[in-house]
Amino acid sequence: MYIVVWKYKVKKENQIEFEFEYGKEGTWVKLFRTSDNYKGSSLHKNSGDYILIDTWSDKQSYDNFINLNSDKYENLSFKLEKTYDTEGEIGGFDDV
Repeated sequence: MYIVVWKYKVKKENQIEFEFEYGKEGTWVKLFRTSDNYKGSSLHKNSGDYILIDTWSDKQSYDNFINLNSDKYENLSFKLEKTYDTEGEIGGFDDV
Protein backbone atom coordinates (compact mmCIF):
# COMPACT_ATOMS: atom_id res chain seq x y z
CA MET A 1 0.00 0.00 0.00
CA TYR A 2 0.98 3.60 -0.59
CA ILE A 3 -0.48 6.60 1.23
CA VAL A 4 -0.33 10.31 0.47
CA VAL A 5 -0.80 12.59 3.49
CA TRP A 6 -2.02 16.18 3.25
CA LYS A 7 -2.45 18.85 5.94
CA TYR A 8 -5.02 21.67 5.76
CA LYS A 9 -5.99 24.68 7.84
CA VAL A 10 -9.67 25.54 7.45
CA LYS A 11 -11.64 28.48 8.81
CA LYS A 12 -14.70 27.56 10.87
CA GLU A 13 -17.09 29.02 8.29
CA ASN A 14 -15.65 26.73 5.58
CA GLN A 15 -15.46 23.50 7.55
CA ILE A 16 -18.79 22.00 6.48
CA GLU A 17 -18.04 22.48 2.78
CA PHE A 18 -14.44 21.32 3.19
CA GLU A 19 -15.51 18.19 5.07
CA PHE A 20 -18.05 17.39 2.37
CA GLU A 21 -15.65 17.91 -0.55
CA TYR A 22 -12.72 16.08 1.06
CA GLY A 23 -14.72 13.45 2.95
CA LYS A 24 -15.58 9.83 2.18
CA GLU A 25 -18.22 10.70 -0.44
CA GLY A 26 -16.73 13.97 -1.65
CA THR A 27 -15.62 15.18 -5.03
CA TRP A 28 -12.02 13.96 -4.66
CA VAL A 29 -13.12 10.46 -3.73
CA LYS A 30 -15.44 10.35 -6.74
CA LEU A 31 -12.53 11.24 -9.03
CA PHE A 32 -10.14 8.78 -7.40
CA ARG A 33 -12.70 5.95 -7.52
CA THR A 34 -12.34 5.89 -11.28
CA SER A 35 -9.10 3.97 -10.59
CA ASP A 36 -9.13 0.33 -9.44
CA ASN A 37 -5.87 1.11 -7.60
CA TYR A 38 -7.46 3.67 -5.28
CA LYS A 39 -8.20 2.10 -1.90
CA GLY A 40 -9.87 4.95 -0.02
CA SER A 41 -9.38 8.17 1.93
CA SER A 42 -9.74 9.22 5.54
CA LEU A 43 -10.14 12.74 6.87
CA HIS A 44 -9.10 13.63 10.43
CA LYS A 45 -9.83 16.85 12.32
CA ASN A 46 -8.41 18.75 15.29
CA SER A 47 -10.22 22.09 15.54
CA GLY A 48 -9.42 23.85 12.22
CA ASP A 49 -6.53 21.52 11.36
CA TYR A 50 -7.15 18.54 9.11
CA ILE A 51 -5.11 15.58 7.96
CA LEU A 52 -6.21 13.78 4.79
CA ILE A 53 -4.84 10.34 3.96
CA ASP A 54 -5.35 8.92 0.46
CA THR A 55 -4.54 5.22 0.05
CA TRP A 56 -3.43 3.58 -3.19
CA SER A 57 -2.24 0.10 -4.08
CA ASP A 58 1.26 1.42 -4.84
CA LYS A 59 3.17 4.61 -5.69
CA GLN A 60 3.35 3.86 -9.41
CA SER A 61 -0.45 3.53 -9.61
CA TYR A 62 -0.87 6.86 -7.81
CA ASP A 63 1.66 8.60 -10.08
CA ASN A 64 0.05 7.11 -13.19
CA PHE A 65 -3.41 8.25 -12.09
CA ILE A 66 -2.22 11.80 -11.41
CA ASN A 67 -0.41 11.96 -14.77
CA LEU A 68 -3.36 10.57 -16.74
CA ASN A 69 -5.87 12.83 -14.98
CA SER A 70 -3.76 15.96 -14.54
CA ASP A 71 -6.34 18.29 -16.13
CA LYS A 72 -9.22 17.02 -13.98
CA TYR A 73 -6.96 17.02 -10.89
CA GLU A 74 -5.76 20.58 -11.43
CA ASN A 75 -9.25 21.90 -12.23
CA LEU A 76 -10.72 20.32 -9.13
CA SER A 77 -7.84 21.55 -6.98
CA PHE A 78 -8.34 25.09 -8.26
CA LYS A 79 -12.12 24.93 -7.73
CA LEU A 80 -11.82 23.70 -4.13
CA GLU A 81 -8.93 25.84 -2.90
CA LYS A 82 -11.52 28.35 -1.66
CA THR A 83 -12.54 25.84 1.04
CA TYR A 84 -9.22 26.02 2.95
CA ASP A 85 -6.64 28.57 4.06
CA THR A 86 -3.50 26.47 3.65
CA GLU A 87 -2.67 23.13 2.09
CA GLY A 88 0.54 21.19 2.36
CA GLU A 89 1.58 17.75 1.23
CA ILE A 90 3.26 16.02 4.15
CA GLY A 91 4.44 13.26 1.85
CA GLY A 92 3.94 9.85 0.35
CA PHE A 93 4.65 6.69 2.33
CA ASP A 94 4.96 2.99 1.55
CA ASP A 95 3.82 0.27 3.93
CA VAL A 96 6.65 -1.53 5.67
